[in-house]
Amino acid sequence: MPKGKKFHAAEKHFANEQARLWKRIKGLEDHIFVLEHENQRLRNELSQLQEKNNAFAAENKVLRQMTPLSNDDVKELVQRARSMNMVTSLLKRSFTMGVTCE
Repeated sequence: MPKGKKFHAAEKHFANEQARLWKRIKGLEDHIFVLEHENQRLRNELSQLQEKNNAFAAENKVLRQMTPLSNDDVKELVQRARSMNMVTSLLKRSFTMGVTCE
């Protein structure tokens, strides 16, 4: 029994739709692959940063035990260092721009 034109058109439409969907699925699978690798890279980076953070925390603990400074003393020293850095950078900029003090 021969198939009619409508059947061939529907079959062709189905084949085109199927090809389009398979192409989309392949694209999504590729995207998932890339995201999984990026996720793994970020997990590795997080792990390394956590290890560094733990090392810094241990070092900080040892140093805090060795110095008689309180938390407020340390905050004050950090603030002074930031102020000095700001003043130093301003002076460097003014000297490089040719500004003279009178």
